[in-house]
Order: sequence, then C-alpha cells, then structure tokens
Amino acid sequence: MLHLGQRVVDNPVYLSDLGAALTGGETPGLMEVLAEQDVKQRLTLALALLKKEYELSKLQQKIGKEVEDKVKSVQRKYLLQEQLKVIRKELGMEKDDAASIVEKYQVTIISPTSRSYLVCMKSFNLIL
Repeated sequence: MLHLGQRVVDNPVYLSDLGAALTGGETPGLMEVLAEQDVKQRLTLALALLKKEYELSKLQQKIGKEVEDKVKSVQRKYLLQEQLKVIRKELGMEKDDAASIVEKYQVTIISPTSRSYLVCMKSFNLIL
C-alpha cells in the first residue's frame, strides 16, 4: 500500500506495475507482471516489457527517418530536374512541350514530301 508522502519510485511493487502499465505490452505479459509475487522477478518482468517497448520505439524511429530521407531525396531530385528544364529552356537548348509539339506538326505539314502537303497543294490546284 502506498502511504501518504511516499513516492511510487520508493515502492518496487508500484514501480513495476507502473512500468508495465506504461508499455503497450500484450495482456498476458501484463498479467504475468501483476500475478508475480516475488518483487525482484516482478521488476525483472516489468523491465523486460519496458525494454521491448524501447526497442520497438527505436525501430519505429529508424523506419520513420528512412522514409523521411527517401521522400526528401525524391523531392530534391524532382526540384533539380525542374530547375534544369528551366535553365535549358532559358538557354534555348530545350523547348517546352507545347512548342515542341507545334514545331513537330509544322515540319510535318510543310515538308514537301508529306502527304498532307501534297493534298493541300492539290486542293489549291498548285500541283498538276
């Protein structure tokens, strides 16, 4: 029993119960801590649950960091690619998609060997 003015950390039974309660352990593991009568064994069981929770937390942090690093890498790569496109366009090395499509079809239509050119010329009676 906890007495007035006594702290939880001063009572090993309450300390083990508190440690076990703070974990996200499975019900059988928590029940094992509560059912244990030997104080030293009770503390050992609670410590095992806390260690398991700590390892799980470390693993979650590691996975979260790896995902965050991957997302940052992909975002950085995309940003650099977009900047490179803009630089190339400014230097005249690359045209935007709309301009390249228009140019492609203008070349196709105006080319004297293209069928559309011949059809167009024939429709205006410019070709015999």
